[in-house]
Amino acid sequence: MFLKKLAYFLLLMSLAIADHKVIFASQRDPAHAIEYIDSVNSSKGSHDYKITYSDGSSAVYDGWHKPVILNGALLNCDVITSNNRTLVPLRIISESLGGSVDWNAQEKKITIAKEGSLIQLTAGSKSATVNGSLTELDVEPVIFNDRAYVPIRFIAESFGAAVSYSTHDTNYDDGSEGYMIVPYVTGNIIIDLEGWHKPAVTNAEAVDSARKKTEDLFSSFKSYFDEIHLSSPQTELETIKAAYDRISADIKAMDTIGETAGYFVLKGPKVILVDKYTGILYYRSESLASSTLQILNGSEEDYKMFILGYLY
Repeated sequence: MFLKKLAYFLLLMSLAIADHKVIFASQRDPAHAIEYIDSVNSSKGSHDYKITYSDGSSAVYDGWHKPVILNGALLNCDVITSNNRTLVPLRIISESLGGSVDWNAQEKKITIAKEGSLIQLTAGSKSATVNGSLTELDVEPVIFNDRAYVPIRFIAESFGAAVSYSTHDTNYDDGSEGYMIVPYVTGNIIIDLEGWHKPAVTNAEAVDSARKKTEDLFSSFKSYFDEIHLSSPQTELETIKAAYDRISADIKAMDTIGETAGYFVLKGPKVILVDKYTGILYYRSESLASSTLQILNGSEEDYKMFILGYLY
């Protein structure tokens, strides 16, 4: 009886993710959606997924794609790899970092300017200048499909941004390797431009907010779940009580385990992201076929964070 009730409850809770979608609904970039087309692309050994960007455009990638997260927002940007280095479209990365671009097609020369800083490169050459000083690149800019691609780390760091590469998803203990905003790919490229916005919450405030929101949600969840199990056998009630105790302990022990892309990463009943700049809470909800990253707003839809791993 208990399993039947639970299966029905899980079915209701899964309706929102039946299309295998991953939603990243940040106020900084509210319209990004990631839809998994299939679980594994057998020919490539990776997941295929479709990203729909905030401007309505979309693209299909496989799991070898490296999404670029700039200041917590997913860039509409494809990437290519050359000599184990990542290159991105010139104009997209430069303008996203606040720079302006001049492209001399005849000489294949690139000039990027931003607030008194000047970067000059040439497609096919590893030589570059930054504010007149000559430097050697790890990989030269290239022309691919009639677009100029430039080394992402060099451009970002030249404009004072920090670049990191997150390869970890939710199954980790200390958060030392980061957290992937877009899961099931080889990694996320994280770019943080210092001083772009003043953080709205501290680490301690993030933990307090997440714990309070989760406690309130758990309280309402217990009332709902207990009501549909009023007539359950004593053995089932004992199983539920044991699960409640584990959930309560995990909420009480909630703490920060890392940071990524402008988010504090907290471990509680689920991994929770707290946006440093808005204070909005997100959690990753997993199932066998899909994964969602959604706002923790205290609605009944969020009850599923207490199901998988505790009651099922």
